[in-house]
Amino acid sequence: MQGQLDKNSARIHLILAEQPKLGRAKQLSLPPDVDFSNREYEKHLFNLMQDSGIESPTITPKPVDAKSGPMINKVPVYTQTVVHRAGQR
Repeated sequence: MQGQLDKNSARIHLILAEQPKLGRAKQLSLPPDVDFSNREYEKHLFNLMQDSGIESPTITPKPVDAKSGPMINKVPVYTQTVVHRAGQR
């Protein structure tokens, strides 16, 4: 009984130690609303391209492919955002 209690306590300690990583990942992740995320990502890329001196940058979103990544219980772990970007200096 004590062995199982010690094992569970060690597992809880390990999970608590990993929580800061989860918080950081949530900060870096895009919002769960895919359409909103894509629009914001396109704006961000457009601004970066303009700031880099690219004239008339264009950002063309590609269809979202949620099936290509890993799945847990038939739910995608992440949704990949793909865009085509073009412009001239």
